[in-house]
Amino acid sequence: MNKMIKSLFLIIFIFLHLADAKDLLLTKKEQNYINNTTVKVALLPNFYPFSFYKNRTLRGYSYNLLKIIAQKSDLKIEFIVDTWPKNFNKFKNEEVHIIDSISFTKERAAYTNFTKPYFEIPLVMYSRINFSDYDGTLQSLRNKRMGITKDVFYSNTVEELDLFDIVHFASAKEKLNALSSAKVDLIIDSFLSAKKIIKDDKLENLKILDELTFPSLKKEDLRFGVHKNNPILFSILKKSYESLTHLEKSKLKNKWLGVFPKQVQTTYEGEIKLNQEEISYLNRKKIITMCNSHNFAPIEFINEEGIASGISIDTLKLIEKKLNYKVIFKTITTHSTQEAKDFFKKNLCDIRPAAMPTVHKHQHQYTLPYLDYKAVLITRNSEPFISSIDDVKYKGVAYQDDPTIINHIKNIYPGITIIKTETHKDAFAKVSSGEIYSTISNLPMASYYITKYGFSNLKIAGHAQNNLKFSMAINNENKLLTSILNKSLSSITQREKSTIFNKWAHINYSKQIDYSMIINIAIFVAFIIVLLIYRQFILSKNNDKLQKTKDELLESNNHIKAILQSTVESIFITDSNNIIVDCNQMCSTLFGFDKKELLGMNQYDLVHENDIKKIKQKNKTNTQTSYEVNAMNKKGKILPVLVRSSKIIKNNLPHRVSIILDLTELKKTQKALETLNKDLAIKVIQEVDKNKKKDLQLLHQARHAQMGELINMIAHQWRQPLNAIAATIMNIQMQLSLEKFDLSKQNERDNFTIFVNQKLGNMEDFIQTLSVTIDDFRNFYKQDNQIKIESIHTPIKKALGIIKALILSNKIEIIQKLNSKKNIEIFESELLQVFLNVIKNAQDNFEDRQTKNPNITISTKDVKKGVIIEILDNGGGIDSKIIDNIFDPYFSTKNIKNGTGLGLYMSKSIIEQHHKGKFYAVNKKEGVSFCIELHDSLD
Repeated sequence: MNKMIKSLFLIIFIFLHLADAKDLLLTKKEQNYINNTTVKVALLPNFYPFSFYKNRTLRGYSYNLLKIIAQKSDLKIEFIVDTWPKNFNKFKNEEVHIIDSISFTKERAAYTNFTKPYFEIPLVMYSRINFSDYDGTLQSLRNKRMGITKDVFYSNTVEELDLFDIVHFASAKEKLNALSSAKVDLIIDSFLSAKKIIKDDKLENLKILDELTFPSLKKEDLRFGVHKNNPILFSILKKSYESLTHLEKSKLKNKWLGVFPKQVQTTYEGEIKLNQEEISYLNRKKIITMCNSHNFAPIEFINEEGIASGISIDTLKLIEKKLNYKVIFKTITTHSTQEAKDFFKKNLCDIRPAAMPTVHKHQHQYTLPYLDYKAVLITRNSEPFISSIDDVKYKGVAYQDDPTIINHIKNIYPGITIIKTETHKDAFAKVSSGEIYSTISNLPMASYYITKYGFSNLKIAGHAQNNLKFSMAINNENKLLTSILNKSLSSITQREKSTIFNKWAHINYSKQIDYSMIINIAIFVAFIIVLLIYRQFILSKNNDKLQKTKDELLESNNHIKAILQSTVESIFITDSNNIIVDCNQMCSTLFGFDKKELLGMNQYDLVHENDIKKIKQKNKTNTQTSYEVNAMNKKGKILPVLVRSSKIIKNNLPHRVSIILDLTELKKTQKALETLNKDLAIKVIQEVDKNKKKDLQLLHQARHAQMGELINMIAHQWRQPLNAIAATIMNIQMQLSLEKFDLSKQNERDNFTIFVNQKLGNMEDFIQTLSVTIDDFRNFYKQDNQIKIESIHTPIKKALGIIKALILSNKIEIIQKLNSKKNIEIFESELLQVFLNVIKNAQDNFEDRQTKNPNITISTKDVKKGVIIEILDNGGGIDSKIIDNIFDPYFSTKNIKNGTGLGLYMSKSIIEQHHKGKFYAVNKKEGVSFCIELHDSLD
């Protein structure tokens, strides 16, 4: 059963993954562009984690994303890396084809086609740690020096505030370093890249002052931009980006953003997923027209500049953004709400943003509601809570003259007296003045009018029975638009709804008086009174106990005083005028004054003048953290002290208790420790130098040892060709001595010539073998520190070629199981040295132990992040008591003649220090296995 469930989940996962995949279909024109164009892409050099350099290699989220897009589309990409102002100018001048990390603005949209945002980053203000002028409002930062990146998307918005002295910089790194060195007071930057720069440059005096959240400045939405003069490239880029699967995006996101908090990793909340028919509709439509209500604030209204505003308009602006500005909502000019309704009925516009389906019935199509609030009754503060609208329907309810809504209200509440007003504002004003008893509204509208026009004497006095739901009305035949708007409204998150609502509505809510609660409270109070009477009766019987408790408290108080007098810290209490009103004995000892002299003294008389301002700031913020200042004793000597203070109430008046610890001895000890640390650092450097010299000596000795082994290998390699040359010479001499050829005859002389030439040819082949052997060994010792990207089999096969004669002469069988298919980064000559050393050690072990049928198995296999090489012999293994020591310098299992104990030590250094890998030995049944683990890259 479990296997079936697992299989089902696997099938579902594969189905979803395949369903998410999208084919990349390119036109012939687009394919021709790809084949004949190298696309230049502008990236930033230190915009972590999206594009940045590490070990002189370009990396990052957007860099990898572009590489994947290039792989899918076969685009040839050349990366141009520079600062933002230079990248931006190159893009505008069409010197580059694509620009990374560009945010949408209406000005840029004139010449830029934007992809969807692949990430959004909060914009943050940074200051130095000691900056204390900010009270939560931008007005408190007026005339401060503000650093921003030149040509960044928010530069115009910040400059139009006319609050700051703007200073422009080429990069975030320049900004943050300028802030750290006090060249500016504040800077604005994206959260992630600034955090990385602060960490790397150790800018420890900086802090996040606040996130920029005011409406006219959004988060930094990162996109790819293509110049509008290059629509073919934008089409290729857009198709390639949209063809990425969810799995591909997730892997990329987890790789670069997994270290950050989840709320930072969120890219584009509430993404809208449209079908192909809906996408085609938007591509055709481009502009959706709307007829707007004129005076239904804050739901929807026309402001003083003649622009449609309100909750419905902000909701549509958010939908524009979520649809990646594929469609724009445009207002059709009308002169009244009634004219807007008439235009809509005549199909002169596509939608009405603010409509109530319950009021207008089913005259049109309606979207899902984007506002859903109970109707509320508004009265003056002096009026009682209204439990039902029936309580006020005969007293008069004011409402703007709107026949449709008024008829709807009258149908719900028969007999209600509606007093018509010209506007909603007039209805609120008449209730405020007492001319009319109440008005009916919804929560956002009530909040808006009460707050905007200062009707502070009004309150929400009750609820109506029905909710008021606001939807968008669409003409009946336009079902695709209804579907698109419903998906868009469903994608809006609760946080986004709250942001829009809070922009337009702020109100104090008056709750209904709960008389049952009052009764319960009265019962509870009566119970408490009875309890107090009983308690007083009990207390009167326990005066002796109270007196005893009083004596105990007095004794405890004396103990506390004794403790305060005996503590090593100085403690004093000051009043609101900073006058010392009490202190312990340690204060007299520290400052050199009698207690009588200290009492009545201003605490700032005991502080160095340079630190008075610091103490005042700390007291003002009421911080309870410890901080250092310089105190002054009676003789004027400066005393470094640690201070911690907090507010207390004494005799019903505010006081402050301060605890002071003398740091004089601690500072002396600290200075001595610093001196000791400096001396220690010098000694460490000296010891490191000694170790380096020692390592060089070890390397030199290892080279000498290997040179001896190398000469032995050369001897083996040369023995066979030299013997063959000697045998050939002897053969010629023998033929001559035995007079096998009669040189007096022409045909015998010809045969002799052929015989000699043949033998000389054989000797030439043998000599060539000797020459190749010399070249092989010379190349082995040639210094080569170049990193090569190649198969691990290359140095293995070279090592086997060098040691071939030695292997054959000792009748050692080499079994090769070379299964690796990767090319990795290696120092080839160094690995050649390692393989030779391990194989030679195995050969020596076979010889020492006289192993029968000796064999060495060399295996390779690929793993997730690299390659594993195993060299296994059947020589019986290594004693378990010494196997952990075989990599130590000068430790050898060989006799004195054959071993120096440096081969395995140097091999381990080559693998683990130069290649950042692992080298270890393990005993197995037949012998010892030497394992080498290498990474794909040496980074």
